[in-house]
Amino acid sequence: MKAIVSLSNIGPFLLVSDDGNDVATVKLANLTRPRIVLTPTHLNFIREKINQSGHAQEVFKALIKSIYTYKPDNSFNYCWPARDAALLYTITRDINYAHIAYLALNANRINYTIYDKSAIKLRFSLSTMARSQAFDWAYDAFTIEQRRELMNDFQYTASIFTSYSDDHSRNPNDKASNWIGIVKSGELIQHLSLYGEEGYPDDQAERRILFLLNELKLHLEQSYGPSGYMQEGFSYLAYILPILGPAVYLAKHMEISIFDEAWSRPDWHNLALHIISLRQQRNSLQFGVSDSTYSYNGFMPFIFNSTNDTNIKAALKWLYDRTMGINSSSPAYDGKDKSAALLYYPYEIAAQYPSIAFPRSISMISDKIDGFYGFHNRYRDENDVLIALMNRNRRHRG
Repeated sequence: MKAIVSLSNIGPFLLVSDDGNDVATVKLANLTRPRIVLTPTHLNFIREKINQSGHAQEVFKALIKSIYTYKPDNSFNYCWPARDAALLYTITRDINYAHIAYLALNANRINYTIYDKSAIKLRFSLSTMARSQAFDWAYDAFTIEQRRELMNDFQYTASIFTSYSDDHSRNPNDKASNWIGIVKSGELIQHLSLYGEEGYPDDQAERRILFLLNELKLHLEQSYGPSGYMQEGFSYLAYILPILGPAVYLAKHMEISIFDEAWSRPDWHNLALHIISLRQQRNSLQFGVSDSTYSYNGFMPFIFNSTNDTNIKAALKWLYDRTMGINSSSPAYDGKDKSAALLYYPYEIAAQYPSIAFPRSISMISDKIDGFYGFHNRYRDENDVLIALMNRNRRHRG
């Protein structure tokens, strides 16, 4: 990225690439809190929904249960109850939830050390995302001293991210790896969440934000075929989206348009409808790195809003309710990503049987660019047929 060109003293602004092409437009963001997802209008809407029987109320109860029963197996995973408790505080204004969030953030902070292993960097990035969200959502409940302590962590994290590098990030021609999607999203979420906060390295953040926006745009363009298929597999797709999605939506909330086209291009909705079965065990078709069951958290909630087509949303909502949500024999509400199940669910759209609302759900996927072909004949959970064939038409380093 080369420069920011002002079109007026208050924006919009152009992000200009090294070759002189316009990359995106941005406007001056509203830096009030909470700035992640929860506008006052959305927050009031969620409060109304949790007071009515249905999806939101069930997820809300599951969130409360999870912060008291979840037992993290390592310090990284304390970020999830911290985030959930912070969200509960924002919704209820019950200070006890803010205290729980802060205690969990303290337990989580012991992982803030530079590691060489790529897998640890991925977990660190996911943890950073959740810490940023928790800080934003419980901000006004934290004391000035608590904010300063957390800011010290964020300052350290910002310096660590500038040192993070491996083969995936050094290759200028291939940004398809999950490593790019996860690590760059985590850093972008922190910078956009903390920018403007007292003590935060804003100058560094400004330089990095431009770089990260471009990296993630390239990742979206290179990793996912038109069908939504990615070579690395369904497990990796569902691993990336719960951090890539928040990065995209936070940028959009702050009037940054760079991801708009790239985010809406992959047909993830139709892919989900073709590969996820209605079996009680949530069996799914496998490709790349995948389990035989759809046990992934946060996948469908984050793709609901990557389309404006209400028919697609209606079909996907039906599948979600039937496999993960309120009409499932074992509702999971996305496990550690219950916050996404609460915040991104398409409440105002009526669920409809997929083959009626979205006839393409029973037509064959034919992705000749990536070499992926999928078929799902019906949605009865009795003698349904799901078939997939795949070939690596495109090759990238995983």
